[in-house]
Amino acid sequence: MMTRTILLSTAAFFAVSIFDPTPAAAEDCVLDTDGDGVADGTAAADSDSEDTALACGPNATATSGNATAVGSQAEATAPGSTALGAGASASGNNTVAIGRDAGASNANSIAVGNRAATFSAGAIAIGAESDARNTDTIAVGVNARTDGRASIAMGRLSRAQGATSIALGEQSDAVGSGSIALGGDDDSDDLGAQALGDRAVAIGADSSASAYASTVIGAHSEALGSQSFAGGYDTIASAHFTVAIGVGTQASGMNAVALGNQTNATENGTIAIGTYAEANGISALALGGGSLADASGAIALGNGANASTEVAMALGVGSAASGDSSVALGAGSIADEEHTVSVGSSELQRRIVNVADGTADTDAVNLGQLNAAMLTIEQATASASFLAVNGTGPAPTATGSNALGLGANAVANGDLTTALGANASASGLNTTAVGQGTSASGVQAAAFGSGASAAGTGALAFGAFSQARGNFSTALGYSSFAPALQATAVGSSAQTTGEGSTALGRSAFARAGNATAIGIGARADFTGSTAIGAGATTSATNQIAIGRADNTVQVASLENGTDGQSGTIYLVTADENGTLGRTAFTQGAAMRAFQRSYSPSVLAVEDAQFDALAADVTALTGRVGTLEGQFDVLSADVTALTGRVGVLEGQFADLSFQLEDLDQRMSGGIAQAMAMGNAPIIPGKSVSVWVNAATYNGQQGLAGSFAGRVSDSVYLSAGFGTNTGDDEWGGRVGIGFGF
Repeated sequence: MMTRTILLSTAAFFAVSIFDPTPAAAEDCVLDTDGDGVADGTAAADSDSEDTALACGPNATATSGNATAVGSQAEATAPGSTALGAGASASGNNTVAIGRDAGASNANSIAVGNRAATFSAGAIAIGAESDARNTDTIAVGVNARTDGRASIAMGRLSRAQGATSIALGEQSDAVGSGSIALGGDDDSDDLGAQALGDRAVAIGADSSASAYASTVIGAHSEALGSQSFAGGYDTIASAHFTVAIGVGTQASGMNAVALGNQTNATENGTIAIGTYAEANGISALALGGGSLADASGAIALGNGANASTEVAMALGVGSAASGDSSVALGAGSIADEEHTVSVGSSELQRRIVNVADGTADTDAVNLGQLNAAMLTIEQATASASFLAVNGTGPAPTATGSNALGLGANAVANGDLTTALGANASASGLNTTAVGQGTSASGVQAAAFGSGASAAGTGALAFGAFSQARGNFSTALGYSSFAPALQATAVGSSAQTTGEGSTALGRSAFARAGNATAIGIGARADFTGSTAIGAGATTSATNQIAIGRADNTVQVASLENGTDGQSGTIYLVTADENGTLGRTAFTQGAAMRAFQRSYSPSVLAVEDAQFDALAADVTALTGRVGTLEGQFDVLSADVTALTGRVGVLEGQFADLSFQLEDLDQRMSGGIAQAMAMGNAPIIPGKSVSVWVNAATYNGQQGLAGSFAGRVSDSVYLSAGFGTNTGDDEWGGRVGIGFGF
């Protein structure tokens, strides 16, 4: 009854207003307050004497110009405000509140729905308990809420918290500034699409973009790293600047890229493309279904290709490179030794064809060049005597970089190694073995002479069957033996078994630490002891023994020393073991007479003997140094050439990268422009969402847009877009009015 009475009274009011020439005045609706069918009062409606205000309903209040309040306790308290519904409140200029307890409290805001509310100028809240809390925000849907400036939330329980953020879909949440969340809740966790980082974009049911400028397109996918991208179903881009596209795909290393179903790129800078492809080493690349790049810098190209060691490369279906820095070229090829290139396997051999003539020292030669070289050698051998090679047995091998092997079964197994002679062996780094059966191992070790052996850093063995087995040890002479650190044995069968010991002379032995034996058959078997002279032998630590017990010793210039003596005079004494000592002798004149009674020639060891021995050692050392210098010069030339080639390659690589980057950015911008467009309203719908994609010259552009009808005459639209060329975002927003 009251509703009917209100309508009749309102109609009567407008009829009177049309035909009554008197000026308009404030009006309050007359209602049937007692239910008898007769309008009998205003039910405390109050238009506050405003000529253009209308208050209609029990306790309705319209207290400003052009204000309208319709409904029980409705309030329109600001100029141009409209409140329709029980308890509705429009308290800002030109505000609209429609629905029970709806509230529009700031200028130009609109609240439509049961308990819908706006709290800032220009805000719009549509839907039961929707909430638009900041300037120029739009909240549409039951319990939808906007907190950030100019943000938009559409859908039940949707929330736009960041400035200029957009949340579309049930329980979607756009938290970061400029973030976009499109998609509802597809499981039981009460969460829809989540855009948590600033400028993050999450599109798809239960998608999540949680870091700065991260992007997700696809249900249940996640972009956890800054500026990462996840596209497809259940994909994860978990580190900064990563890209994961596919189903169940994961990119977990920084700057990693994973494309394909169940594809994984797990380390920094890795790329995996293809179903079940995996790139697990830093900067590794796997391209092809089931391909695996499992170490740093490894590259696997082709279905089932496997590069399992550092800097290895497998190119071809089913190829495998398991040696460090090895290369396997072609389907089924296997490279299982380090620093090698394989074009087949033990069961599959291939020829390398169309090989140009080599011109540089490290170029490969073709069969034509090899035949020409062999002919030259044959002609030279037939007409000259400067080189002759004759032997049987296994061929020599040289498996290290810049290695040289010459002689039956000679082996040069290491970088810069040289093995010359039948069964010679040089292994390690920069080692040299010259002579039948010689062996040099370690770093910069050298062995010269049949059966000579040098093992250790800087070890040198010179002479048939000589052995230098300690670091920086030296053995010179037939069957000389220096097995200790910094030991030196010079002479046939000389031995130095103590660290830092020295033996000079045939069969001289220095067999304790820092011991020295000089002379044929000299023995220094105690630490720090010194034996000088043929057959001299030490018997205690730090002792000096000169000559044998049956030898005499002459000290040169003893006469000159006697003339210069002063103070107490001492006698030199010796015990039965030959250990020297002194005893004071106070009879000066008598002592001098005793000293002069002996011939100086009896007491002195001739210097000429030592000078001759030192000259021989110096000459031998010079010859060895000259040989080492020649090898050093050759090594330096090779190193310099390699460096110049590397610099040239680096310059070309830098230029190529810059041109590719420029082309990529331009193509990405064109693709983004192609994808941007205005979203039309689908007939019969209030909100339409469009997602457009475009591609140009290998780059992709992605754009999303939506349009919403606020009323019959007011439409809102917004759009955003990005591209793979430079990873930058662009956006637009618009509002349309119809008249």
